[in-house]
Amino acid sequence: MSNYLFQILKQYLVAGDTWSWTEDLTDYGYSPTAYTYRLVFSKAGSQPKEFNSNSTGTFSIPSAETNKLIGGDFTVFFQAVTDTTLNTLQEIKIAVAKNPKVNEDPRTYNERIYEALKATLEGVAKYEHSEIVMPSGKQIKNLTIEELVRYETIFAFRVQNERTSSKKKKISSIKLFTR
Repeated sequence: MSNYLFQILKQYLVAGDTWSWTEDLTDYGYSPTAYTYRLVFSKAGSQPKEFNSNSTGTFSIPSAETNKLIGGDFTVFFQAVTDTTLNTLQEIKIAVAKNPKVNEDPRTYNERIYEALKATLEGVAKYEHSEIVMPSGKQIKNLTIEELVRYETIFAFRVQNERTSSKKKKISSIKLFTR
């Protein structure tokens, strides 16, 4: 089994950079003419991102695509697929650095999920809200009203706890000076 994929993915990968390499497909025992080779980047709370190689095993992922990966820890699956089969050849955990050129969303994960749930319940959800994957594995757009309400309650509680915890940290860091 080739270790080249592991070497590439263990490098310092930065979202927003172009990633390109060629994998020796014969190392895996699957015919490159019969199978498509795919990398799937999976991260909790995000839609998986899939990238296919060409028939020679070259992966070329342009910066516009890697920029869609929010920095953080990912599980990457290297797969050989046809119309009827999916074979996972390797699985690796990697870290992708955030794109330094992009301003980060200052909201926490819980705040983003809570706002998406709230917008969905109010009927004003945007496309990116509906695509969020919940801990149950379902996308927000596929949740029942009961599930939406339950998750909204859970995430409202989490956001409230984060904000309370944040305020306590600020208060505890204030030092009083006396004369």
